[in-house]
Amino acid sequence: MTTRQTPTATIRSREEMVSAALHSLEPGRGGVILVGGAGVGKSTIASAMLSRTGSNFHVEHIRCSPVASRTPYGALSLLLSALDARSLGHPALLLEGLASVLIEHAKGKPLLIFLENAESLDPLTATVITQLASSGSVTLLITSQDIAAGSGEFLKLWTTGHLRRIDVEPLSLVEAGDLLQQTLEKRLSAIAIRTLWSVTGGNPLFLQVLAQKQISSGRLFELDGVWVLAGDVLFSEDIAEIVRLGLDALTPAQCRVLEVLALAGALPVKVLNQIVDPEDTDYLQEQEMVEVSPGPELTARISDRLTAEALRFGMPSGRSRELWERLNAVLDPSTLPPASLPHFACWGRDCGVDLDPSLLLRAAKAANEQCDPRSALALLPDIDTATREPAALLETVRALVALGELATASQVLGTISSVEGVPDPELRASLAIEHHKLARALPDETGQPTGVLSVTECVHEGMARAIHRVDPQTTMMVDRLILAKAEQAMFDGRHAQLPDELPDLYFDRDRLPDLRMYAGSLLCEAWSVTGRQQEAVTLVRDLLREIGTSNVSEAARDAVYLRAFNALLFAGEYAECLELLDGEEALGMNRVRWASRSELFRGLLYAYAGCSDLALESLVPALSQLSLRDPEGMAPYARAATAYAYSLQDETERAKHHLGLVRVHGYPSSWSIQRGTTYFTLLASSGSGLTEDVADELTSFASEDLANGNVSHALVFLSAATRLEGTVSGDMLASAARRNDGAYATLCRDFGAGLVLDDAPVLIRAAELAQEIGNPLFSYDAARASRAAAHRAGNRAGVRAARLVENTSYRLLRRSHGIEDRLALLTEFELALATAAAAGESSAALGRSLNLSARTIDWHLGKIFERLHISGRAQLREILC
Repeated sequence: MTTRQTPTATIRSREEMVSAALHSLEPGRGGVILVGGAGVGKSTIASAMLSRTGSNFHVEHIRCSPVASRTPYGALSLLLSALDARSLGHPALLLEGLASVLIEHAKGKPLLIFLENAESLDPLTATVITQLASSGSVTLLITSQDIAAGSGEFLKLWTTGHLRRIDVEPLSLVEAGDLLQQTLEKRLSAIAIRTLWSVTGGNPLFLQVLAQKQISSGRLFELDGVWVLAGDVLFSEDIAEIVRLGLDALTPAQCRVLEVLALAGALPVKVLNQIVDPEDTDYLQEQEMVEVSPGPELTARISDRLTAEALRFGMPSGRSRELWERLNAVLDPSTLPPASLPHFACWGRDCGVDLDPSLLLRAAKAANEQCDPRSALALLPDIDTATREPAALLETVRALVALGELATASQVLGTISSVEGVPDPELRASLAIEHHKLARALPDETGQPTGVLSVTECVHEGMARAIHRVDPQTTMMVDRLILAKAEQAMFDGRHAQLPDELPDLYFDRDRLPDLRMYAGSLLCEAWSVTGRQQEAVTLVRDLLREIGTSNVSEAARDAVYLRAFNALLFAGEYAECLELLDGEEALGMNRVRWASRSELFRGLLYAYAGCSDLALESLVPALSQLSLRDPEGMAPYARAATAYAYSLQDETERAKHHLGLVRVHGYPSSWSIQRGTTYFTLLASSGSGLTEDVADELTSFASEDLANGNVSHALVFLSAATRLEGTVSGDMLASAARRNDGAYATLCRDFGAGLVLDDAPVLIRAAELAQEIGNPLFSYDAARASRAAAHRAGNRAGVRAARLVENTSYRLLRRSHGIEDRLALLTEFELALATAAAAGESSAALGRSLNLSARTIDWHLGKIFERLHISGRAQLREILC
C-alpha cells in the first residue's frame, strides 16, 4: 500500500470551518473535536487550525493506532517513559506525573494536546486525557471517526459543553470540482468530476487518490487544456483497503450482508433474508450502511457506492462463487426486478457459471433499459453472429449505439440477411427501427443500407395487423413504429408533420409508460417549434411532474428529459431550462450519466442568453469530452456556441479558431442541431464588421423556417437580426410573433412593434419580460432601445426606468460586469465619494467638505453611476450599504 497523502488544496467551506472554530482553541478553553469518516479531511483541518493558533501553545501530538490501543496507556508510552515504575501502577500518581511531564515540556506556555485518530484510543488513556481537560490543565484538539470512542469519555466532554463538536462532511460536488482542479491544475469535464465524486462519496483523500489512479492508467487525460475521462473508473487498492478497515467492527455475518449486496447491486429484502440473518440486515440499516427502498417490493442496497466498490474490488473469486451459489440456491431469477437482473447475471458470469441464454438476454435488455450498455455487452459476448438470435443481436446493437460505436453496430446488424425474414413482428419492427437510425447516422450514397425494411412500411404492416388483431404485443409494436416515424420527422425538421396517432398514444394512460411518456416529450418539442409554445411548456411541466413518480426505465427517462429541455429552450424559457438542469435529481435522473450532457446544455443555454463567461465555463470542457464520443453530432453546435461566446468577449482570434473547426465533425446532426449551429456561426461572424450581411442571412433562414411552420426558430433568428439592424426587421419579427403563443412570442412581438413605433413603454415591457424568462442579453438590448426612445420623446421617467433594467441585465452578462469588479475601476476619490453618497450625504454637503460645487459633485456621481452601471443613489446605497 502506498503512503497516504494529506490533501493540501484549499476548500472555502473548510477554511470557514477553521475560522469559526479558532475561538474554541484559545488558552483556557476546552477545545474542539472533529468527527468524520476516514480520509474526509479531519487531519487537514486540524493542521490548519494548529498553523493559525499553534504558536499560542505548547502542542503535544498524540497519534493513536489500533496497535497501541491493545496496551493500557499505549498512546502515552513516550510521555510515560519519563515516570518511575511505581507511578504507572497507581492512576492518581500517573495523572500527577503526566501533568508534571507536560508542564515541563511546555516551559510556561499553555498546553494543547492534539489527539489524532481517537477512535483507536484505549479506555485508560481516554480517561487520563479527559481528567486533564476537565481540570483545565490542557486544551484538546481531537480527530475521531466516532465521538463515542474512548469509552464515551469525549462524548461526555461534548455533552457537558467542554468540547466543541465539528462534523466534517464529505465534499459537495462543487467543492470536489474545486479540489480536483486545484490538485490537477487544470479544469475537468463535468462527467470526470461527477464520476469521481460519485465513486468516492466526496471524500477528499479518496478523490485525489482515485484521480491519480485514472491518470496513471490513461483513463483520465488532458485534452485541449481539460482533463477528460474515457471509460469506466479503475478502482484503487489503497482506497479499498482503507474502506475495508473501516468495516472491522462488523461481525462476519454482517459483513456477509454487505458482500452479497455489493455483488448483487440490489436485492428484494425477502430474498436477501433467506441467506442472511434479518437482524443483521436491520442492524446495518440502523447504521445507515444499507438502505431499503419502498415500493411494491422492499429492495435493499448498500447506501454508498464507495463501500460497494471496495468490497467488490477485493473479493476473492472463491468467496464470490460461494456467495453466488448460496443466493442462487434460494432465488428464482425470473422473479428478480429489472434493476437487479443485470448485476445478478454479471456476477454469475464473473464466477464462471454457465447461465441460461434466455436469462442473459433478459439481463442484457434490462441493462440497456437502465442505460448500462457496457454490462449489456458483457452479457452478450462476441460469438459467431451468424448463429446468434436476432433478439440478442438487437440488444448488442442497442448497446453499441449507446456507446457511440455506430460503425460496429451497423456491421453487427448487417449480419442479418433480411429483416423481413424475422418471424416475430415486434422484433422485426425493432430491428427495422435500429436499421433506420443507423442509416440516418451513417448514410451511404443512397442514404439507406441495402435490405432495410423502412419504418413507414413497418407502420403500414403494423396498422394492417392491428385491424385484424388487437392485443398488447401488436399495440406496443405499432406504438414503437409511430414514435420512430415522429422521431424521423423531427430529425428532418418536419415538426409540423408528426403522425396523427401520436397525441392518442400520449393521452391514453393504458399504454406502456415508457412509450407514452416519450410520445408526450416528442409532442411538447414539436409544439414548441411549431408555434404552440404555451401548450408545450404546460405539457413539459405535466411530464416532469409525472415522470418523477412514474415507473419508467432509465433510457426512457433520459429521452424524455432531453426532449423536455429542447421544448423549453425553443420556447425561450431559459430560466425554466436552468431549473430543469438544476433539478435532475428530483426527476430521478442518473446524474453521473447525465453530467456531460447537462454541462453541454448549460453552456448552450448561457450562450443563447448572452452570458459569455458562464457559457464558456461549460462549453470548453464539454467540447473536450465530446471529442471522445459524439454520436448525436453535437460538437459543431457546441463549437459554434463557443465561438459566439468568445466573440461576445471581443476575443476575435479565439472566436475565429472555433469557427474554423465548426465543420470538422463525424456523424450527421438533426435539423435542430444544424439550425443552432447556423445561428451561433452567423452571430459569431457578426463581430467581423459583417453586421448587415449577417442580419440578411438570419432573416433569410427565418423566412425559410416560417414557410415550413417552424416558428420558434424563425423568432430566434429574426430577434437576432432585429437587434443587429433595428427597425429594419422589427416589423417582420412582430408579424411572425403573432403566429406563436407563449412568453417568448410576446417578448418578440413587443420588441418588434416597439422598435417600429419607437414606443419606450412597449420596449421596456419587452425588456422586463426578457429578464423574467432568463434572457439578459435580450433584456439589455430591449432596455437600451427603450431608453433611446424615451430620450427622444423627452420622457425622463422612461429613461430612468429603462436604465434600471439595462443596468441590471448588464451585470448578468459577464462576471466582470458585477459590482465588485466595477468598484475596482473607481479611483480612490470616486470610491470615497460613492461611499459618502450611499451613506446619505447630499451633494451640497459633499461639495462643502470638498470645496466643490454641488453641480460638480453631481457630475462626478454621474460618472460613477455610469461606470458602475447603476441608475442612481438608491441603487448605490443598495450595493454599498
